[in-house]
Amino acid sequence: MTQDPLLKVKIFGGILLSLFILTLGRSVSNKLYPPPPHKVTLAYAGEEAKTQQKTTEKITTAPVESTVDLATLLKDVDITAGKKIAAKCRTCHSLKKNGGIKIGPPLWGIIDSPAGAFFGFNYSTELKQKNIHWSVQNMNHFIKNPQEFIAGTKMRFNGIRKSVDRANLIGYLQTLNSTNGGTR
Repeated sequence: MTQDPLLKVKIFGGILLSLFILTLGRSVSNKLYPPPPHKVTLAYAGEEAKTQQKTTEKITTAPVESTVDLATLLKDVDITAGKKIAAKCRTCHSLKKNGGIKIGPPLWGIIDSPAGAFFGFNYSTELKQKNIHWSVQNMNHFIKNPQEFIAGTKMRFNGIRKSVDRANLIGYLQTLNSTNGGTR
């Protein structure tokens, strides 16, 4: 049995070539399909958002769609529909109690928790600097268009455009919390 003396060099070269191709592909993809530019929208966040603020730390509340009454949508939420929509989230996030990190942090207990707080996940600097709390309003705005809400976020997701779908998803995410036996 003869061994090629350059086998290790060939393997190492193949790995380097693969990494180069992946990096080049990502670079080309970002050039062809850049993330949407950050837009600032001014809107009244509502009384519910004001009650979400904590006095011990600075927490910002994002603008809410002026044409959609999120509270009304949440009253008529369809948890089953929200669970189906959450299938999109499962690609990158665990939805299980005590779920681990996948591409993104787990979503169990995400509603009403501080953003960027799951230990062990390397959040973007932009998300950390935003210093927000995952209130219903902030989650609604984020899942509508993550790049618009937090320019520079690591989350590469185009968002959920229909407000009723976002409300159903948020309603489902609300069932994944400490009231139902989970912790973040």
